[in-house]
Amino acid sequence: MSKELSEEKFVERLRSRDKGKCSYLHQVGVLATPNENYVKYAHDYIINNEIEQGENGKFKLKGIQQITREETYNYDHAQTAKPSSNRDEERFVLNMYKNKWCDDVKAVFGDIKDYQIPLKNKQDDKGVGKIDFIFVKNDELYLAEIKSDRSSESALKAIVEVQTYFQIVDKAKLLSDFGLKPDTKIKKVVVLFSNTKGAKQLKEDEFVKDLLDKFDVEHIILLGCRKCRK
Repeated sequence: MSKELSEEKFVERLRSRDKGKCSYLHQVGVLATPNENYVKYAHDYIINNEIEQGENGKFKLKGIQQITREETYNYDHAQTAKPSSNRDEERFVLNMYKNKWCDDVKAVFGDIKDYQIPLKNKQDDKGVGKIDFIFVKNDELYLAEIKSDRSSESALKAIVEVQTYFQIVDKAKLLSDFGLKPDTKIKKVVVLFSNTKGAKQLKEDEFVKDLLDKFDVEHIILLGCRKCRK
């Protein structure tokens, strides 16, 4: 078992982005650790150093630049979906396209448009990931970050990750590429399973709740479902 980091050493890893190995905050390894002390350290560091208020009065992460893809965001993975994936999260969303989702889960997400939405414009856009999936419900588009029912990660990572992608994506082009009205409201949501430590944090941890509120991120907690995971 590795020795628990002091607040000073923990914060240094966040500040240095693991000594320059990471482009974005959510990629720093210790942010995923669900240790209660680490969650508090991370929250306090983010609030004091990593956020600012935008013109609309809402909080955002500092230093995140929008990237506009020249290619489409809409790759229509429904037509090219592979029968299996090594990632639980991707497999869970992929099963929607294979029509294996249980009705309860389908009802939660409404109209799922696509999964693994690319954000890079060019190859050297380092550290730029993909949105796990997007869906439309009540005429609003949701950018969703999902962690599997086997995940041991802190909910903080998911919150910071979806906020990062929200700031990177060209929202007007995203809406256009998926044939949505230009005034469609775009929201952020993290999706966790009820048996995970992250889900417990979403319900009980004051620091996690505060970051949900600061970034205006919604959350969905699902019951584990073997059928959806296959």
